[in-house]
Amino acid sequence: TLTFDSTNLLTPQCVDITIIDDDLVEVEEMFTVVLSLQNNPRQQVLLQTSTASISIADNDAVTIGFEQPQYSATEGIDASVEVCALVVDGALEREVVIDLFTTDGSATSAEPVDYTSVSVELTFSAGSSRNCQDVPIEDDDILEST
Repeated sequence: TLTFDSTNLLTPQCVDITIIDDDLVEVEEMFTVVLSLQNNPRQQVLLQTSTASISIADNDAVTIGFEQPQYSATEGIDASVEVCALVVDGALEREVVIDLFTTDGSATSAEPVDYTSVSVELTFSAGSSRNCQDVPIEDDDILEST
C-alpha cells in the first residue's frame, strides 16, 4: 500500500515487484499494475494514469544447430547423406519448427545433377533433441574432381 499524506504529497513513492527467474523458454510475458483509491473523504483526488504494463523478456534460450559442421557422401545407387539438427543448448518446452533446405555449391541439384534438392520443415516436439533428414546423392557417370 502506498500512502500519500501532507508530509509526502509531492514525493514519488515506489513499490518493488520481484520478477521470478525460471529455466523455461517462453514468449514475452506481461502483467499490469493498477493504482486504486481507497476511502478519501476529505479531498477530491483524481488518478491521471492508473495502470502501467510490465513486460517480462525471457532470458532462457534454446540453441539448435547441425550435429556436425560437415557431412560427406559417396555417389552410388540409393546413396544419401543423413543431415541432423539438434538442440545444442537448453531444453524445448514446446514444439518448434525450423526450415532445412539445400543450396548449390560445387555440387548442383540441376544438370548435371549431383544431389536432389531438399526443402523441409523439421519439427522438434517438446523435450526432443534431434531431428534428421536424408539428402539423396545422385549417381552419375561424370568424372568429377573431389
